[in-house]
Amino acid sequence: MRSNDFDFLSVVYDSIADLVFKGKILESQIEWLHVIPEHSKILILGGGAGKFLRSLSRRSISIVYVDLSQKMIEKAHGNANHLDAYFLNDNFLDIHFEERFDAVLSFYFLDVFNEKNLNAVISKIYELLKPEGQFLVADFQKGEHIIWQRIYLKAMHSFFRVFARLEATRLYPFSELLERNGFTRIRYKDYFGAFIFSSVYTRI
Repeated sequence: MRSNDFDFLSVVYDSIADLVFKGKILESQIEWLHVIPEHSKILILGGGAGKFLRSLSRRSISIVYVDLSQKMIEKAHGNANHLDAYFLNDNFLDIHFEERFDAVLSFYFLDVFNEKNLNAVISKIYELLKPEGQFLVADFQKGEHIIWQRIYLKAMHSFFRVFARLEATRLYPFSELLERNGFTRIRYKDYFGAFIFSSVYTRI
């Protein structure tokens, strides 16, 4: 099994997320989709089964969808009805893109990487965005209730290291890293005691 490969969990991943986080995962993913202009070319990273794609149905946009899990890609196909979507089953850092994108979507993708690869991912996203392009991020952060969130994080990391060979061993300060790498946050909302956030960034 490759690192960060969620094939084994593809059947149960969304059900577990809905049960544990009470629907806030999907809510955070669709929160800012309306800000993406029509006729945009967008890149979606680590989209998993892509339930949020239903909220983009019939939009005049073009999608490149990247996920390391082939089984997740197969599920995402079923959620992409009426969308112009091209699917890539590969490691994002290994893909060479000729085009630049109006928007990049990263939903619970940044949190799988170790520090070295995380910085490489952020730099590559910046380069792939057009000037004034938008970066939509939904992920975990250190929130208001530190003790129970530490318990959640420890359990999540342990679980995903076993079943998906998760690379990350800690939760990094994504907002700080993004701003350090040339992004400015223009929209923000949090959920689940601020343990989950959804933001829109733009290139400086």
